[in-house]
Amino acid sequence: MECALAGPSDKEDDAAYQGFGDTILKGIKQITGSEPEYYLGTDIQGKEYIDIKAIVQAAEQANKIVFGLGENSYAKEFGNIGNLTLPAKQLDLVSKIAEAALNKPIVIILV
Repeated sequence: MECALAGPSDKEDDAAYQGFGDTILKGIKQITGSEPEYYLGTDIQGKEYIDIKAIVQAAEQANKIVFGLGENSYAKEFGNIGNLTLPAKQLDLVSKIAEAALNKPIVIILV
């Protein structure tokens, strides 16, 4: 039995989702027409930081900051999580970046 993804990979294209199936990164590229800098902030469970120093430095230089936060990119059935609490490290990362990048627009995409 296969596990359905919560969204398509770039290999699947958007046709499988009536044109609404792009990844967050691909969507940003399409909207802005430019290649955004991308940093992985925490592991997918939000238990460990990946490279917070590099992320803070990039945020200080950025014009805009977009976070993709939420659960793993899979689901066995609709609504299979017990609560909507985000991992503490994801929330902490947003706080650290908000402090370092004062007066810059920050967008949160909740997955």
